[in-house]
Amino acid sequence: MMTGCLRHNRVLQRPEVNIPVTSPDVLQLVDVVNRRYDPISSLTATLEVAVTVKGIHPGEVTDYASCPGYLWLRKPCSLRILILVPVLHTRAVDPASDGIGFTLRMPSRNRTIQGTNAVTSPPIIPWRICVPTYS
Repeated sequence: MMTGCLRHNRVLQRPEVNIPVTSPDVLQLVDVVNRRYDPISSLTATLEVAVTVKGIHPGEVTDYASCPGYLWLRKPCSLRILILVPVLHTRAVDPASDGIGFTLRMPSRNRTIQGTNAVTSPPIIPWRICVPTYS
């Protein structure tokens, strides 16, 4: 559905949970993730990124137009994600990490941010939370 808007504000409704939620312990989750992750040495994927930002008021969110993108992953710790502008397909955001440091390119703002993957203080600007990290 093409409406011409790049964002849309809406109010969320509270979901009703009718079934009990089971939660495995941490060791079970780690085991499942490791069994699935170990056989993979590299990964290339086409993405469709849908961004929703929480509003100031409870239950209020802003949906932005979905953006196409690509993801490249190579073990042990190389990650790059390219997110494109809708319709134009030019680069919107281009983060990359080698496991030690990261580079975040924002061509529309003619800006590049580089740093380490270590969190030293909480982010002041919300979009800085989106830095790729490895453990």
